[in-house]
Amino acid sequence: MAEIAPRLNLIPWDHTSEAHVARMVAQRKACGWAASEVNPSWISRAEKGLKTMFWVVLADSIPDRDQLLQAHKERFPNEATALKDTARSLNLVPRKPGGAAFLPVGHVAMNKDPTPDLVGCTDGLLPEEGVYWISSLYISPTMQRRGLGRAVMSHLESLVAQAPSSNGLPTAALAGTTIALDTPPKEWHIGAWAKENFWDPLGLPTPKISNQEWYQQQGYSVFAELPDHRPTPMPNGGTTNVPLLLLKKVVR
Repeated sequence: MAEIAPRLNLIPWDHTSEAHVARMVAQRKACGWAASEVNPSWISRAEKGLKTMFWVVLADSIPDRDQLLQAHKERFPNEATALKDTARSLNLVPRKPGGAAFLPVGHVAMNKDPTPDLVGCTDGLLPEEGVYWISSLYISPTMQRRGLGRAVMSHLESLVAQAPSSNGLPTAALAGTTIALDTPPKEWHIGAWAKENFWDPLGLPTPKISNQEWYQQQGYSVFAELPDHRPTPMPNGGTTNVPLLLLKKVVR
């Protein structure tokens, strides 16, 4: 099947909706990371305007859209029911939800600050204002390697790069200058140890490309390395300290 042109919509996650919260938990379980953090951690951060999450939705114009959605629903039957656009704010800025039904095939988060374990690690390395941290980018396995993840990042970069008053967006919306993120280095993410101790026990295939490589291909550069930094639960019930790379990209 031909690669999908990067045409998609980003619809705000409604942290006050039981259906939206349940779907986010389901997708995080499918991803293999952070399902337990959705409630209460992500909800609490969204309430404070520290976390803005978007659903990834295929645009009507995408070729084979119906077949792609059917493949997703067959792989994840607990995600077969459409959600509705009900979020009444975006980054604490009031919005009028459209109410339209949609079927999310992924999600992504924008955070106003790094995770607590990174506090102090970026001092003097990033601007004091205008930085958004991207995290939790997930695309359904039935649609990966088709350019959707890149389209999501391009869309987010455009949102952050907007001047504070462009397109009628209030100053408090999403305007910024820099996008940052953290990710494990290549050898930890897709190496033999990760396959044996993480991906195989979860019943998930080892990714074909590491997050580090994927982001660097889009212009993100490493600005800090943190060896054995983040304690992470493993599928076998143990915990291991994961090394991290911090990457950034100036968008405005």
